[in-house]
Amino acid sequence: MNEQDQELITPEATSNVWRWQDHYDSEEEYALQEYSDVHKMLHGSRWTPTEYTLKSLWADIDEMYQRANGEYEEEQVIGAESEKVTRYTRAGSEGKDISCPECRHEFTVYHFSWSQIVCGNCKQEISKTDCEVVSR
Repeated sequence: MNEQDQELITPEATSNVWRWQDHYDSEEEYALQEYSDVHKMLHGSRWTPTEYTLKSLWADIDEMYQRANGEYEEEQVIGAESEKVTRYTRAGSEGKDISCPECRHEFTVYHFSWSQIVCGNCKQEISKTDCEVVSR
C-alpha cells in the first residue's frame, strides 16, 4: 500500500459520513423530520405527524414488509419446487411425486400412461398436463 492509499483511509476521511445519530436524539425524531421533508416535497407544505400517527405508519410499514416478504418467499418456493408434467416427464423406477393443481395434495405415480387422473383428496378429475412435479 502506498502513501496515497494510506491517506485515504484515515479517521478524518470517515468522519464526513452523515449519520442520523449525530444530528437527532432518537430514531423517532429523525423519522418525524424525514416524513415532514417528504410531505413538503410531495404536497408543498410541512406536516409533522403525531406520535400515534407515526406508530401507525411504522406498523403499516412493518405489515407491508411482512406481506411482501411472505409473497416473495411463496413465489420462490413455488417457482423452485414445481414444474408442470409434460409428455417428456418420466416416473422412473421409484415413481414421481406430483401435486393436484386444485388442492395441492401430493401423491406418487409410477407411470404417466394416462391423460386424466382423479385426485384422492378433492376428488377432482385433473389433466396430466395440469399436474406439477414436486421436488423431493
